[in-house]
Amino acid sequence: MSRGREVSIQGDRYTEAAHWVHRCSLMVACDNGLMVVGGAVTRYDDAGALETQWPITAAHGAGWKWELDSSPSEDDGRWLNSSFGPLRWQGVNVKQTHFSMASRTYGLPCWLVAPVLALWPLTSIGFLIRRRRKQRERERFGFCQLCGYDLRASPGRCPECGHVVGSNH
Repeated sequence: MSRGREVSIQGDRYTEAAHWVHRCSLMVACDNGLMVVGGAVTRYDDAGALETQWPITAAHGAGWKWELDSSPSEDDGRWLNSSFGPLRWQGVNVKQTHFSMASRTYGLPCWLVAPVLALWPLTSIGFLIRRRRKQRERERFGFCQLCGYDLRASPGRCPECGHVVGSNH
């Protein structure tokens, strides 16, 4: 990700009733080397807010709608006002008479996210190497490929699992 460019995906889901509109939002973004994940729940039940929200809800349709955005950015995540080392976060709660919103946003540097995401494929490759090594070892010492039973005294078929020696399965 180059500096000065933000790439984000945001999803919104609207729920409507006679006297209120609920908007649930989720967001994942990469901005100037910072991976940002956030979510918000907003409830509108003010007559003025509902006038603007009902047409949006009707146009939105049912379920989640996702939007991909790539735009220039001058922000580097400093607006996430709480931090501990490289981790950043922000929480906002607003409660008024006819409006409420709860929002949580978390940010991690991309250099910290990349190694964590790399663990899964590296672990899978490690298990694959171990499995193949174990299979070659069983083959070399005359053990059954499926269950590991010692076949030196009983060539041809494994008495433990019935596997025919020399067949794939």
